[in-house]
Amino acid sequence: MKRVRALVLFIFLWMPPFYLDAADAGDLSEVREALMCTCDDCAMVLYDCNCSTADEMVATIRGMLDNGLGTTDIIQAYVARYGQAILSAPPREGFDLIAWVVPFVILGAATGLVLMLLKRWTSDSLVRESDQVTMKPFDETSLTKVEQEMEELGI
Repeated sequence: MKRVRALVLFIFLWMPPFYLDAADAGDLSEVREALMCTCDDCAMVLYDCNCSTADEMVATIRGMLDNGLGTTDIIQAYVARYGQAILSAPPREGFDLIAWVVPFVILGAATGLVLMLLKRWTSDSLVRESDQVTMKPFDETSLTKVEQEMEELGI
C-alpha cells in the first residue's frame, strides 16, 4: 500500500512539468502555423520550413514564450515588424474578410449556374407531350402503294 501511495505521489509531483511542456509545445506550434518564414528562398509556413532562418525564428519564438508572452502577443509583434505578409492566412476581420468570403460566394454562384444550365438542358432534351408525333395507321391505298414499290424493287 505504501508503494502505491509513493507511486501516486511521484506521478502527481512530476505531472505538472510534463503538462506545462506540452502546453508550451502547443503554443509554439500555434505560432509556427500562423507565421510565414521570412527567408527569401522559400514562401513556406514557418511550421513546414526547414531553413536556417526558420530555425532562428523558432528559437526567438521559444525565447518569447519562455519570457511569458502569449501566442497572440508574439504574432502581433511579428505583424508589427513585418506587416500582414508574415501571416500564413489573412485575418478574419475588416477588408481581409473578403479573402474568406469571396471563394464561398463564387462557389455558390457557380453551383447555382451549373444547376440552372443542367435544368435547362434536360428540360429541352425531353420530348414534350405537345411535340409528340402521333402515327396514323396505314390505310389500304397507302399499303398497296408500298407493296407495289417493294415488288418493283425486288424486295
